[in-house]
Amino acid sequence: LKHLPRNNSQHLSKRMQTKNMISSVLKSLALATVLIVSRSSAEILNWDINFLQLLPDFDNGATNEITLKYEIGKGRDEYQVDFFNENCIAPITGNTVSTVVSTSSKDTNHHTLEILMDLNKQKITSSNIWNSMSSGLKFCVRVKLLSGDTVINEDTRNFDVDFDFKANFDANEEVNF
Repeated sequence: LKHLPRNNSQHLSKRMQTKNMISSVLKSLALATVLIVSRSSAEILNWDINFLQLLPDFDNGATNEITLKYEIGKGRDEYQVDFFNENCIAPITGNTVSTVVSTSSKDTNHHTLEILMDLNKQKITSSNIWNSMSSGLKFCVRVKLLSGDTVINEDTRNFDVDFDFKANFDANEEVNF
């Protein structure tokens, strides 16, 4: 058998398809290289939430009886702080707690999130955070870091503030549950 030459237009069409395919692959590789370089040089977002401390102040005339301090990733301007009774079952009742939340710069990677809790001492014993068995407060705080409506990171923990009416009081916190 003799090999017959192809139709010239079919031959050109195949060459164009091959050329287009190679061009497409090269464009994809160039785009992937740009994306990889861009991502490696971009700042990695820090979504940390680290509990630092609970500072109680029940001195006569104190306004913010409880201060909670967290460190959160720098630049996390969208956050939500919610208060509940023990184990985060229900919101705090009885208009017993008002709060002020603020952030300040801590270091190159973190901000300090400070939560000031002002307790209505006349109403606290009728609230769902008062524990008459221990004569203390039991409450839960949930801190969320958000991106739009999406929760990226969350810290949920219980706090106990026990009073010793003969001397002083102790405050403890439980690790995430």
